[in-house]
Formats: sequence, structure tokens, C-alpha cells
Amino acid sequence: MKLLNSLVLGVPVVAFHGEEWGLDDGTNAIVCGLERPEASLLAALSILESDAVLARRLGRGARATWLARHQPERVAADTLDLIAKLG
Repeated sequence: MKLLNSLVLGVPVVAFHGEEWGLDDGTNAIVCGLERPEASLLAALSILESDAVLARRLGRGARATWLARHQPERVAADTLDLIAKLG
């Protein structure tokens, strides 16, 4: 849920697993390495803190990923249809 919220809001994403969520290192997220998780997380957060241009670009990429992959209009219509069927 936190990942989805970040994508919706256009917040730069820092994650350890990217591919299955449509995350691409440097495009819409910083994907951390699993071999040294604490160090890679600290490095990613430090990069975002010191590079506002990158943070904005990744945030825009995150929002674009949500729009492309989750198609809010279709999901909303599907949800309303389900509510109508249950009601």
C-alpha cells in the first residue's frame, strides 16, 4: 500500500524489488541492492536528499508508472461495478 501511495502522489520510490512492481532504477525509483541492504538504503536516501532534481524526476516517473500500469479510470469503474453488484 505504501508503494502505491508513493506512485499515486509522485513521491520518489526507494525499493529493494523493482521489476515485479514496474519500477526501473533511475526512471521511477532507486532500486537498492540486496547484498548490503542497510548500506544501499542509506545511500539511496542520501542521494534523494542531496539531489532535488533527481528526486523530482523520479517522482514524475513514479506518477507516470501509476497512471500507465494502474489506469485509475478503469479501476474506479471496475470498483463501482462491483459495489453495484453487491448492493
